[in-house]
Amino acid sequence: MRILHARAWLSAGILALALVWLGMLLLALPAQAEQRIVPEQTPRGPNALPGIVFNKWVANNPACSTPQSVLEVAADTTVYFCYRITNTSAETVTLTTLMDDNDSTVVIWSTEGRRPLPPSGMLDWSVPGVNLIRPVSFRNSTNSVAAWTLESGGNAYIVESAPPATINIVQPKLASQLTVAANTPLCSTTTTADVRLVNNNAAYGHANFCLTITNNGDITLTEHIVNIPVLGINNQVFTATLTPINSAVAVSRSLVITYGSPLGLAWTAALSRTIIEATLTAQAVVTSTTENKNSTSASAIATVNGPTTSSTVQRFFADKPDQCSDDTSATGRTGVTVYYCVVIRNTSAVSPELNLVQLVTHEIFDSASGGRAIVQAPIAGGESLTVTNSFLAANGLPQILGPISYKQAGTFSSQSVVTSTNATFGFKTSGSATTSIVVSVPPEDTATPTNTPLPTFTPFPTVTPFPPPPIPTIPPTFTPAPTWTPSPTVVIITTPGGQPPTPYPQIGSGGLVQPTTNPFVSPLQPGVFDPAAATATAAVLFG
Repeated sequence: MRILHARAWLSAGILALALVWLGMLLLALPAQAEQRIVPEQTPRGPNALPGIVFNKWVANNPACSTPQSVLEVAADTTVYFCYRITNTSAETVTLTTLMDDNDSTVVIWSTEGRRPLPPSGMLDWSVPGVNLIRPVSFRNSTNSVAAWTLESGGNAYIVESAPPATINIVQPKLASQLTVAANTPLCSTTTTADVRLVNNNAAYGHANFCLTITNNGDITLTEHIVNIPVLGINNQVFTATLTPINSAVAVSRSLVITYGSPLGLAWTAALSRTIIEATLTAQAVVTSTTENKNSTSASAIATVNGPTTSSTVQRFFADKPDQCSDDTSATGRTGVTVYYCVVIRNTSAVSPELNLVQLVTHEIFDSASGGRAIVQAPIAGGESLTVTNSFLAANGLPQILGPISYKQAGTFSSQSVVTSTNATFGFKTSGSATTSIVVSVPPEDTATPTNTPLPTFTPFPTVTPFPPPPIPTIPPTFTPAPTWTPSPTVVIITTPGGQPPTPYPQIGSGGLVQPTTNPFVSPLQPGVFDPAAATATAAVLFG
C-alpha cells in the first residue's frame, strides 16, 4: 500500500516539474518573437526619417568633380560612387552602418563607424576624415541603391539613397579612314597614290590627305585627339559632336578633315605635303571620348610612292691615279700597269641646281682588284661624281682602282658595280660598267716555239749539158811538096809563161796537121792547146 502511494507521489512530482518547464518556455517565447521582428519593423526608405536626405551619385573621376545620377560607360570601366547625407531636421541623429550595392557591400566610411550629425549638418566625400568615395566597375548595366542606418530618439531608421545611381554599359565605337591624292585639292577615295616629280622632273610633287572619322557606337562622342606623326601632327585636340549610330541625324555621325577644312584648326595645313621620300607611309590614330570620358580609338594608313631614282655608271682607263680618261678599252704589252676611274651620274632629275633626289652613299665594287669602298658624297639629280684612286686615298678609303698589272697576254675585262642610296629618304639605285684591255707579247720577248713540220723534199731538176760546138773544117791550102832536107838537130824551146814545151808536131803528107782546139779547156791550163806556142815551135823547126 505504501508502495503505491510512493509511486503516486513520484508521478505527481514529475508532472509538476514538466508543467514548470513548459511555463518557463512559454514565458520566453514572446521575447524571442519580439527580437525577430525588430528588423522587419525598422522604418526603411528614402523618407524613413523625415528631414534626412541621402544622395548617391556616380562619377568618372576619383575626385567626384562631376557627379551624376546616370552614367554611360564601357564595360569594365572604373567609375566612382559618391555619398552625401544632409540633416534638415531639428534633432541630432547618429550615423552608423552604410550598406551599398543593394545591401551586398558594407562601406567602411570611418574608423569609428559612428558619427553624430547635428541639425543642418552635412557629410560627404569632401569632409576630412571620412571615405565616402568608392571605385567600382561593371560589365552589365545596373541601378545601385545605398542604405544608411541612423539612430534617432532611441530608434533605428534605414534611409535609402534616392534616386538610384544608374550605370549604363555602352559600346563606343570609332572608325577612321585616311585617303590621299596626288597634286589635287580634292579628297580621294584611295589609300595609295603615286606622287612623282612634276614639270618634266624639275620639281617635287604634292600629296593631299583627307581624314574621316565616324561614330559607329551607341553613345555620343565629343572630344577627339589626332596623331599623324609622319606629317608632324601630334596630340592635336579638338571638339566636335558625333552622334551615335542610332541617332536620327545620321549626317552628324561623320567628320571629314582636309588641309582646307573650315574647322579653324591650324594643324590641318600639314595634311598637304611635298613628297621628297621614295615611299611615305602615314598612319593616323584618332582617340575619341564621350562626355563621361569613355574613350575609343581607331587607326588608318595611307601610302605615297614618291620620286623614282636612277643612275648611270661609267668606267674608264687612266694612266695615273689622279686622272680619268674617256677610254673604255685599251691595249698594252705584257707587264702593263693601268688605273681605273668611275663616273657616277644621278639621272633622277634634270637640273642639279634644284638639288632634287639626292644620292648620298655609294658602294663601289671593282672586279679587277676585288676591292670594295663606300663613298659618302651627295649627288643631286643631274650631277655626277668622278671617283679616282687619288680621290679614294684623299678620303681615307681603300684604293681599289689600281694599279692593276697584267703580266700575261690576252684580253681582260673587268667591271665596277655601284649601288647608290639615301637612307634618310629611302632612295636606292645601282649600275655597272665594264672595260676591256688587250695585252700582247712585246717583240723582245721569245714566244714559245711551235713545232712546224719540215717541207716535203723536192729533188733538183736533171741538168742537160749543152752540146759541144762543131769542129770547124778548114779547107787545106795546097802547098807544093818541100824539098827534102835532112833532119836538123831538134832544139826544144820553152814557151813563154813557163808552160811545158809543145810536143813535136806531126807532119802529114800535106804538111803540118792543124791542132784540135777544145773550147771547154782554158788555154792557160796545162795540156790545153796554145796557138802562140805552136807558132813559135814551127818557126824553130822550119826556120
